[in-house]
Amino acid sequence: MRAVGFAIVGLALLYVNPAYGQRKISSHEERLLGAILSCPQGLLALQAGPVYESDGVSDGPRVLDAHTPTYPQRLQRRGISGSVTLRFVLDTLGKVEPCSMEVQEASREEFILSAVLAVLQTKFKPAEHQGNTVRVRMVQPVRFNVFR
Repeated sequence: MRAVGFAIVGLALLYVNPAYGQRKISSHEERLLGAILSCPQGLLALQAGPVYESDGVSDGPRVLDAHTPTYPQRLQRRGISGSVTLRFVLDTLGKVEPCSMEVQEASREEFILSAVLAVLQTKFKPAEHQGNTVRVRMVQPVRFNVFR
């Protein structure tokens, strides 16, 4: 497992590098990346409340509005599909805690940044346990499929 905050700097440069056929990131995406990059180590432990595993709650979180990831242009042109699996904590409001984001697996490094940005912009219904909304650890796959 890799913490995204440490891997994302090089990927952000790759993402905006025209030589790789990547697009520039929007100011909103730049703010999201800034939230990850500014995460001090150990911040997750300082956040209030316990973190439940998704199978340890009475009503698990659900995706309400999935944000579609931007397909890296170079990979799309070459017909390359892939996926990224992310692990993160969802707060009691249904928002991803940026400092909790980890990459569990990625078929291609070029997919990571787009997957992270998509998940950070996705709207979730928070998890509930015994009638209260709770923080929960989630694993979310993000798939990139080329349709010809």
